[in-house]
Amino acid sequence: MIDTSADWFFMVGDMTALPALTANLKTLPDEAKGYFVMEIIESSDKQELSKPDGIEMHWVINPNPGEDNDILLDRVRELPFYNGRAAVWTACEFSKMRKLRHYFRQEKKVDRFDVYASSYWKNGVSEDEHKLIKRRDNEANGN
Repeated sequence: MIDTSADWFFMVGDMTALPALTANLKTLPDEAKGYFVMEIIESSDKQELSKPDGIEMHWVINPNPGEDNDILLDRVRELPFYNGRAAVWTACEFSKMRKLRHYFRQEKKVDRFDVYASSYWKNGVSEDEHKLIKRRDNEANGN
């Protein structure tokens, strides 16, 4: 779950992460501010979610989520960063997760302990292969 003691929140994912992101939204304090960015396949995938008023919802339409593209990352980069300590929670396809993790940790200098980044799948590989790749990536990144 996301660290609710942060000053603000940045939640990013694809449709595979929707249940977890929805659960994270429910734990946020009423005065929470930040962003919820969700990659969906088409506009009909948008959902009404219960959230604090200060959380901006951004739905990113990507009809080809398995392709290596930066549609999700580009939207995240467009959003201004608030002052204070951010709690980042992101889960999506492996290559997109790595780009998002790099953006938050390296470009925005969010402390690694304030960034949860996980991949729920990797395009073109089996679930077992993904687990192995994910484990190696976690070990290489100190997770």
